Amino acid sequence: MNQPCSCSFSAFEAVPELQKQTQIDFESILRVSTRVSDQWAEIIGCERCRTDFTTLVIITTAAERLLTLYTAVCKAYGLSEKQFDPPGNRLDAHPHESTSSAEGATATTQTGTTYPVCAHSMMKFGKLSLEGDDARLLAHVLLSRSLVRLGELLESYTCLAFGDNTITSKDDVVVACESSLVETMEKLTLLVAQVKI
Repeated sequence: MNQPCSCSFSAFEAVPELQKQTQIDFESILRVSTRVSDQWAEIIGCERCRTDFTTLVIITTAAERLLTLYTAVCKAYGLSEKQFDPPGNRLDAHPHESTSSAEGATATTQTGTTYPVCAHSMMKFGKLSLEGDDARLLAHVLLSRSLVRLGELLESYTCLAFGDNTITSKDDVVVACESSLVETMEKLTLLVAQVKI
């Protein structure tokens, strides 16, 4: 695989920000999601970075974490007909303490791991403040847009990183990353299908 250039450095910096959050408001989730997605689009367009080993590990970890944040939004706003267990971090799993939040959202805990909790943000459409069903509808639209963009970026990245035997030798970490990305994309597809108004 090639060595990364400077366009991938900002993407690396975003991962600790994603990982450290245990309680985060919806507006912050959208902001970090947009930032990461923009960085990924830049990486996909770079022939050096998109086939770099470190980039693969970072994108795999960030994709898992973004999916847990989107799942937290679904729980906070009641946007999904089915509650999904967020994907476990295969590359950097570690135990956390339990967390709870206001606004009635709760963390899902499995085998000692606490997943992030989404707190409601003030929802505005232009200068108009939204509450209740209107706020939920706007949250649905914004979340759906983020889910679709993440899915498109992951599909493009996996095709470029693993297509046409780009990676000729697959060690255990590369195999784990490939498997994790496939699983994340499958869960993302299910989440998109289940998100409702």
